[in-house]
Amino acid sequence: MANIFPNFKSNVWVRPTAGPPAIIRDGNSPAWYLSDDPNMVIKDGADRVSFLFDKANYATTNLMDAGKGTFDSGTENWAVLGTNTITNDNGALKITYVDNQYGARVYLSELSDLSTDLVVGKTYRIRAKAKVNTGSSVDLYVSGPSATLATVTATDFTWYEGIFVATFESINNLRGRNMGAGEILWIDEWYIEEIAGNHLIQLAVADQPLWSVDGVLFDGVSEFMQTIAFGLIQPSFIYIVFRQITWSINDFIFDGSPVSSTGRFIQDTLTPGLTIRAGGLPSAINNNLALNTFGIARALFNGAASTFQINETPQLAGNYGANNMDGFSLGARGDGGANWSNIEVKETILRNIADTAPNQTIIYNYLANKYSI
Repeated sequence: MANIFPNFKSNVWVRPTAGPPAIIRDGNSPAWYLSDDPNMVIKDGADRVSFLFDKANYATTNLMDAGKGTFDSGTENWAVLGTNTITNDNGALKITYVDNQYGARVYLSELSDLSTDLVVGKTYRIRAKAKVNTGSSVDLYVSGPSATLATVTATDFTWYEGIFVATFESINNLRGRNMGAGEILWIDEWYIEEIAGNHLIQLAVADQPLWSVDGVLFDGVSEFMQTIAFGLIQPSFIYIVFRQITWSINDFIFDGSPVSSTGRFIQDTLTPGLTIRAGGLPSAINNNLALNTFGIARALFNGAASTFQINETPQLAGNYGANNMDGFSLGARGDGGANWSNIEVKETILRNIADTAPNQTIIYNYLANKYSI
């Protein structure tokens, strides 16, 4: 959709099943787009969400050498582990278990099948078209960061994918895992790409929120997602479409990242109270979002000109502090270590501009119409 406001700086996460990600975007701040598009979200077979892409700044760079990853001939630079065997089986890599659960491996490096080494700390996605002959335990796995990308269960070639953060320039390697007697893993093709942008990530399976019918569901026990620090400074204007499923004092709807309480939106005082603050005094209690009711919150962190509003109820205004959020954490405090909230989120728009009242109305109406609020 065209940029109808060229000066808008928008970042968006959305959880529609279809439709455009946002009415406004100019790529100047992170946009997380949650949809059924496999290029915008990564979730496992149990609908656990590990990755929400920064829609506004999303870009990928394929790192494969020309002609690699397709197994048109040979087994390329894959090597067996233990006394397992690998062969080219009609244009696919065939890994047969003998005695090593990891099957075979290929180094993710320039000396192997990539055009360049990895960069430590950057995010990468691997997609592989794979199948097994039997069983449901064989993983695609990256050694180094110890990242399980996916568990291969299909007996016909199926695309699997996962993400990881590089821990070495040239030692990380793609391999199988949990192979056992009688098991064979085939990989028809695969590729790796660098993913640029300020993405929401949760690599710990136990802490991944659930993809639900109505949004992304956080359990209030341990689940959260966050970006790396990317220099998010005031003014920071955040629109979030969500509901409070349960309420517990001091649980965080969102915060900065990775430092806690730099731009916090919390459950405060009494049910269903909500406040915001960024290092200063908190806002007055806002009780205008009943439990289990979806609504739209607008939080502007802008020093003495900060504001807070739920739906179209009266706007609260005051000096709620001058801290910069730096990054973004959803479902817990900024360090991810406590104060997890039991919420369900449909969409979040994060912007580094103090929107005018007319522009706020446009964004609000877009969200309200989209989600029938």
